[in-house]
Amino acid sequence: MRDGELGDDRPVGDDALRLGLLGASRRLGPHEEWLAWRAAAREAVDLIKDAVRGGLLVLPKRESEWLNRIESELGSLPESEEDLMGPMIESYGTLFSPASYGL
Repeated sequence: MRDGELGDDRPVGDDALRLGLLGASRRLGPHEEWLAWRAAAREAVDLIKDAVRGGLLVLPKRESEWLNRIESELGSLPESEEDLMGPMIESYGTLFSPASYGL
């Protein structure tokens, strides 16, 4: 088995479908959409870690470190997109046009 390769016959698309359904099933409004995609990202990390623990996926050490960092950052995301974007626009809004992105 090569790094990053699944070792069973299960189609890789099954997990992608689960993530897509998780996101799509919760699209009710802007706040709910943010929560759904945040949950989908957390689910993606869980799926990868489950595959590693189960021996279905082998990750190089550096990739495992990045996965842990991603998990940590996802845990610190705020409850609303506005709570994330507000401070970012205040700090970096002069470097891009927030209005051109609908912000």
